Amino acid sequence: MPNPVDRRTTLAALSALVAGLTHGAYTAREDSRAEKSLQNFLDTWVVNEKIPGLSLAVARDGRLAHAVAAGVADPATGEKLTPTHLFRVASVSKPLTGLVVARLIERGLLKADAPVHALLGLPKPRDERWTQVTVEQLLRHTGGWDRDKSFDPMFRSVTICAEARTDGPARPDQVIAYMLRKPLDFQPGSRFAYSNFGYCLLGRLIGKVTGLSYEQATRQEVLTPLGISRMRLGRTLREKKAPAEVVYSDTRGRRGNSVMGMAGQVDEPYGCWCLETMDAHGGWLATPADLVRWGVALDESARPALLKPATIQRIWSRPPGDNPKESTWYGWGWQVRQTAPGKLNAWHNGSLPGTASLLVRRHDGLVWALAANTNANPAGKPLSGVLDGLIHRAVNSALPLDGHDLFPKMGLKTAR
Repeated sequence: MPNPVDRRTTLAALSALVAGLTHGAYTAREDSRAEKSLQNFLDTWVVNEKIPGLSLAVARDGRLAHAVAAGVADPATGEKLTPTHLFRVASVSKPLTGLVVARLIERGLLKADAPVHALLGLPKPRDERWTQVTVEQLLRHTGGWDRDKSFDPMFRSVTICAEARTDGPARPDQVIAYMLRKPLDFQPGSRFAYSNFGYCLLGRLIGKVTGLSYEQATRQEVLTPLGISRMRLGRTLREKKAPAEVVYSDTRGRRGNSVMGMAGQVDEPYGCWCLETMDAHGGWLATPADLVRWGVALDESARPALLKPATIQRIWSRPPGDNPKESTWYGWGWQVRQTAPGKLNAWHNGSLPGTASLLVRRHDGLVWALAANTNANPAGKPLSGVLDGLIHRAVNSALPLDGHDLFPKMGLKTAR
């Protein structure tokens, strides 16, 4: 937590933000003040929480209002962070994968209730319940795998490769073959348990039905129609980072054994797990503006229209059999909360050693994304827990001028 002096500084910045802005008509000067307030907010928290860099993009009613950044892209060189730097977005990859699957279902290439095992043509599993798992159950994390009860195979590269007698890292097909020999943790469809492996399977389904790689299909179905050209799948090793990609730092300097076929220990963000294998559940690189652009594509009035309104409503819908009294549930790649009758907020966070991300869609037309090149403060507290509530307050008044839209300036297609 920030010390008392830091807390006073932060509250002062927030007070200035709220006091200096209104939700009515306003001038270019007020719009500039909003951006300065957001900049001050990021600057304050980069110092308070010892975060190398923070980047934030905010859209309202389909228009990109602000894109700001604070801190450094590379702590070693002091390179200044800008809104165009790319970050690993970790599990914010999941709602993007869900969007691709929704497109394929709408086009008739997939069915939500289709059995995954048969679609992929997989060998006979040890647990016959494998054959019951459906596409929709993978989307909603109800497929039968519970990492808290057993393990997360996406981080078991060494074990999987040892059993297969192959060099590391484990590829998605090797992870699937390994899991076919393991029992499920619960009856498919009976309950929720967050599963990276389920989204690994969705990535393979996307490739199977399109005849393309997962990345190519995602680009064809979502990114290219929206003018998003910078997003790409990331690479694990530091020397293979993409142009304009940030450098990732573990604030506690942790190191571990490499799973990338190299001897010795490495910095945790650069080889203690394999990013390439995580493609569909955690492998994308993006700017916050990129995330916001496909986030607003789920507005029913967005252009181009990627999905029909009925499909968009299905993305937010409650799981079958869900308790209607529960205010929060998991849709097709999104956490969803009912804030009032007919009003929903949706979001997803992402975290891997060295990176944190958050994408939020609010019922009031506000969409924002945050990315950092570390995942926790020096005390080990996740950044999403530190900043989430405060950012909601900070962006409340970040309204754009009428007609003001930064999407084209950021190289992205307008959504209106």
